[in-house]
Amino acid sequence: MKLTSVLIVALTLTGAGVAAGWHVANQHDYAAYHKFPLLDPSVNDPNVHQEIINFDPLRQTLKAYLASLNVQHSLYFEYLPNGTNIRDGDDNISQAASLMKTPIVMDLYKLAELGMINLDQPVTVTQDEISTDPEFGNTTGLKPGDKITLRHAAEITLHNSDNTAFAVIGNSIRPLLKNNTDSVQNLDITFSTNGNKPGNEQVLISSRSYSSILKCLYYSCFNSPQDSTTMINFLSDSSDSHRLMAGVEGSGVRVAHKVGSSPVSQSDCGIIYYPKRPYLVCLMLFNIPSGTNVDQYFEQVSQTIYDYVASIGDN
Repeated sequence: MKLTSVLIVALTLTGAGVAAGWHVANQHDYAAYHKFPLLDPSVNDPNVHQEIINFDPLRQTLKAYLASLNVQHSLYFEYLPNGTNIRDGDDNISQAASLMKTPIVMDLYKLAELGMINLDQPVTVTQDEISTDPEFGNTTGLKPGDKITLRHAAEITLHNSDNTAFAVIGNSIRPLLKNNTDSVQNLDITFSTNGNKPGNEQVLISSRSYSSILKCLYYSCFNSPQDSTTMINFLSDSSDSHRLMAGVEGSGVRVAHKVGSSPVSQSDCGIIYYPKRPYLVCLMLFNIPSGTNVDQYFEQVSQTIYDYVASIGDN
């Protein structure tokens, strides 16, 4: 995940005098700050306060609610400031389907960062790339022969969850993908051939493994900080205003999320940017009875978590 390069940059900046400026501004001794390098920064710096939060009440509330639904599920919650997490039904996995749109766009931007592809080069849409899905198939009305830049295709892939733009990107980058340019190969994701021909492997994913994709954007572990921010902006401007977003409606809190939908599963995974208390939620529901309105389940889980995080400062 290119942590080595991140460390090199950090050490280079320190050597260039960033640490000295920090010393003057904060009136701390640099050596004292690094007295306990293996411990949390709050141990070394009294100005850094790490909250110790009891999430067990939230854990029990979520588990009880999900159990009451009597629906197979996979839930992952992580409080990003300290990594505390809640998992329920995490062994349940499904084909990634629409959720793969995020890592494919990450791959596109990685190729652009390496100079292997031009985001502003128009590509021609083919007949095979036109999706007929009534909801997310072709949200911008592309036709065979139309030209679209890969940058614009990336935007509508994440903003609109557009299947046609997704196909355009996939066909453009597939011949160029190697281990260092394929985000899925670097993350906590399982492949299964299930009898398919080589090269057509299915991607199996759980709420926890998909969360690794969002965290990779959040920590800029695969793409540059600028490109990671661009993709998060696409996700936070998503046209899907239900599910997780409905649980924080009216709060003004930003949500960068990706909805997934398939015949056998429904999901929504995102980062909720509560001020100074950002957290990640990923909920997947499987084998749902026909006609069930699952949006209300996502909304209830999202609102329960939001209310708990918001109450932390009141405790």
